[in-house]
Amino acid sequence: MSETPPLRSSRRQSKAPERFSDGSLSWQQVSEMFPDMDDEEQEDSDMSGDGSNYGEDDEEGDADFDDADSAQRNGMMIDPSLTADDLGQDDPEDDIQDDFTVLVDEMNKADTDGRGSMRNDFTMTEQEMDLRQSLRAAARIGKPRRRGRRRGRAQYSEEVRTMLSAAQNAFVEQNPEEAIRLAREAVRIEPRAAEGWSVLAGVYAELGDADAALKFRVMKAHMTAEPDIWKQLAVDSLALDLPRQALYCYRKVLQIDRNDQDAIWDRAFLLKGIGDFEQALKGFNDLLELHPHNPNVLLQIYQICLELNDLPQALHLYQTAFDFYRKFPPNEELFGIPSLSVLADLQMNTGNVDGAIQSVKSGTRWLQNRSNETFWDLAEDDREYDPQGFVRDRFEGQEDDQAPGYHPLPFELRHRLAVARLKSGNDVEAQIHVDVIRALDRDLHPEYFEYMMEIGDAYFERGLWEEAYAAYDDVHGSSEVVSRHLLTQIGRCLRNLGRLEDAINVLEQVIEVAPDSVEAKLDLVELLEASGQLERAYGMVVQIKAARQQDADNTAGDDAAMEGNEARVFHELEPARRQRKPTTEERIMLEDQKSQIALAIYQRLKSFEDAAEAGDVLALEEWMFQARRLIEMFRQARVLFPADKYRRYTGFQYLTQPVIRGADRKGVDIDQDVADISTRLQESMDDEGTALPALTDSSTHFRGIGFDEWILIIVTYAFRLVRRGEYSEADHMLRHVSYSVVFSKPKYQDALMLAHMAGAMFTGDFGMLKEHTRKMMFHHQFNNDGIRIFMAVLGNNLDAYIAFTETKLGKFWLRELRTAQMAVRGEKLRYHSARQRWSVPYKAGAVPDRDAMDEDDASSEGEQEQGPALSRAPHNATRRQEPREIPLPTKENPVMYTVYGHMLMSVRSFQGALFYFMHAYELNPYDPLLCLSVAVAYLGRSMQRQSDNRHHQIVQGLAFLTRYKTIRQSMHAYGEEIEYNFGRYFHQIGVLHLATKHYQRALDIARARKQAGETIPPQAPVKEAAYNLSLIYATTGAADISRVLYQEWLTI
Repeated sequence: MSETPPLRSSRRQSKAPERFSDGSLSWQQVSEMFPDMDDEEQEDSDMSGDGSNYGEDDEEGDADFDDADSAQRNGMMIDPSLTADDLGQDDPEDDIQDDFTVLVDEMNKADTDGRGSMRNDFTMTEQEMDLRQSLRAAARIGKPRRRGRRRGRAQYSEEVRTMLSAAQNAFVEQNPEEAIRLAREAVRIEPRAAEGWSVLAGVYAELGDADAALKFRVMKAHMTAEPDIWKQLAVDSLALDLPRQALYCYRKVLQIDRNDQDAIWDRAFLLKGIGDFEQALKGFNDLLELHPHNPNVLLQIYQICLELNDLPQALHLYQTAFDFYRKFPPNEELFGIPSLSVLADLQMNTGNVDGAIQSVKSGTRWLQNRSNETFWDLAEDDREYDPQGFVRDRFEGQEDDQAPGYHPLPFELRHRLAVARLKSGNDVEAQIHVDVIRALDRDLHPEYFEYMMEIGDAYFERGLWEEAYAAYDDVHGSSEVVSRHLLTQIGRCLRNLGRLEDAINVLEQVIEVAPDSVEAKLDLVELLEASGQLERAYGMVVQIKAARQQDADNTAGDDAAMEGNEARVFHELEPARRQRKPTTEERIMLEDQKSQIALAIYQRLKSFEDAAEAGDVLALEEWMFQARRLIEMFRQARVLFPADKYRRYTGFQYLTQPVIRGADRKGVDIDQDVADISTRLQESMDDEGTALPALTDSSTHFRGIGFDEWILIIVTYAFRLVRRGEYSEADHMLRHVSYSVVFSKPKYQDALMLAHMAGAMFTGDFGMLKEHTRKMMFHHQFNNDGIRIFMAVLGNNLDAYIAFTETKLGKFWLRELRTAQMAVRGEKLRYHSARQRWSVPYKAGAVPDRDAMDEDDASSEGEQEQGPALSRAPHNATRRQEPREIPLPTKENPVMYTVYGHMLMSVRSFQGALFYFMHAYELNPYDPLLCLSVAVAYLGRSMQRQSDNRHHQIVQGLAFLTRYKTIRQSMHAYGEEIEYNFGRYFHQIGVLHLATKHYQRALDIARARKQAGETIPPQAPVKEAAYNLSLIYATTGAADISRVLYQEWLTI
């Protein structure tokens, strides 16, 4: 078994000191580290594998078998403990002997054909071995399995015994040629003659042919069922760089004992080393079944899942292990900082950023023996791990704030917490951790550069070019090793910051280091175009085209040669040859046919529109069927959902450009980029404008139908699905089409968001309602319409209250208020063109205050779709949203102050609410709702223990309530409301006779309306006044009057 150095304390593994080692422990080391996990002690066998005891066989047996002594004497002992007592299990010796027979046939065939090499006898892949095993099992179907005693000694003929004796004598007399001839002839006649294989192994060992000697030792091993012999043969095979032969040997061990942990580990580790990740994963999973949650096995599975891009499987295993170990006291060897780091990485890479944050915080707390401090889970920030001496700004209106914990946090976990906070949009918390990492000593912490690179990538993904450039530049200035990725990212940051000359210089350095980097060349082309160097840019595009065409020709030639030389065994499994790609003319004709079909469906749909709207069931069914066909056609068009989501839709002009698939960049066609840039440069350099004219409707129509008609069909179809009770399908469809590049304009995005809100209101999906109303506010900065929609759809249930009083919403609102205040004062703001929002920049470190820092905003499509990293310059790909600049406000908005005051008042922070209400009152003293809100806030403050003058605050509330009455009376239609509010005010402070008076007045006004034949306004609080008045009468002993009120106003 291969010995490897111990694991590092980080997820980054050390380089492999051996051929098939990546720094992991052998299973023997794992077993020694965790003795409590072993099912039984493994016994070492004393075996000589050097080929010196020729003609002598291993003598082991079991006293329970009658023929044990005889088998030992005859040298053909098979371990009797391996007898298949269970009829449901195959005999392992059968499998070994079957393989032995195949190998003998192959060896004889090699001799007949004159092939002298023996190295390829054990080069079958694991899949081929599995196939042979399955065929063998299928051949045994219906045959009884042997049970009982093992084979005894092979009966040699006199001729064979004579040959074997002569071969041994020839070997002793130093006559290797004669010994080889006699031994080979003996095993040809009787392949189970173990002595013959021993002689051959010894002779070739003496001749210095270690490969052949080992091969004959392997052949001899088939005569026994000793797992230790096969293990030693596997080790010797690896020493001779024969990994496939080693795998064959490990497979034999597992055929004898499928639960041999050493063999499972070594075989899986070897499969991983040679790149057979699927089989390696199976092996480590088998080992994990024997030893659940073993950290070393988990690490191997994690590394394999990275290669296979199967992160969910690794995440499930690590999460299960974390949940298991957390039930016990912490043990760094079982689940420590490295395992917790891997868990956080897996959660972030699978999109569960919140889970990564929670795992790091709670896992560190568990490792520090503070699991009982669950109150930290209530804190939405990371104050539990603030660095020593750090002072947080107090959130305005916040009471009884939790003090920072100042608990230590390992740097590898702090780094992951910083990246997770950046991915979630919480730049304030992320900056705290980034500052701590930046303060590290580079000499003592060489991982600093890797940390900062990942932090820079996180900034880059968010479109924070200045912060990303600062992180990259820090690495570039401190590290002696400069990577191509680092220089490329620096160049892209400089490009997006407008520093074109600096970006050109950096990308030229990248091309010098890596002249075959098409990505860097395209970036440089775009920079040259932006700086006006069109001829140089076009020349470079021509070079790129020629190079890629040559690569395509070379690849095609290699494929053809490989296809001609490849020897196929199973001809029926040959893949079908690729069909000929259609020409440009054929593709245009095909698109025209699809457009005609779409127009025919659209005309039929229009013919049923009026009848469906009138309620005709059959017409509605036909309309839904045709609409579904159109929408599926829309959703299946890849040109409307490009991999590069910032590419502008220009119709089907791309059909006139050849496209070569298989670009280096995943998800984006580099050849399409080259064609676009080439076309654009030609048009820029063409003074006469001779470029082919585009179709007039190519960018505003799809399949002959305008985008306005498309959005109308989609929204109408969604509404009718909702009315049918198929809300989930409508939601899925609306979400999908909102990703289309043709619906990137604000009017289309607003229509889709409103359609989402309407469906959510109809079905009562409050979570979806909250999501899209907040998106509406987020994308309409400084606009009251989004605020009004948000307040209108909240409703009056408990879910609405929870959403309205959410702390993240309060922080978002406060940032919007501060941004608006700075805009009105003329202070400097920063405009994010990618997200089309204004924000307040930080003074220290130039870190901007992100407007959507809370998790709901960050996780919404709006946040993630509008602010990702650009892998192309703005000249190459227009952003999905239409470029527009949000106008800055010129005066303060009382609506925002009023709503924020209500948020504070809803959580009983009346003093803070009064501050914002009074500020709004200064801006608009004629708002009756605002005056009523101020009165309620004064009343609520007077009821708190911290109130210093209750009577004064009650009177202040009455003053604003009177102001509310004066303004509201001028509208003439709200008499019941005014009297009810006065009655409720006096009712709250216990002045019941005045409360009764005002409640009675409200009812009198309602009675007068009835007598005059008028309808009581539905918003008039008449029933509320009657109910409160009946409560007063009931509690003061006037039950008869209370009963009359119930009969008059509260009986259905």
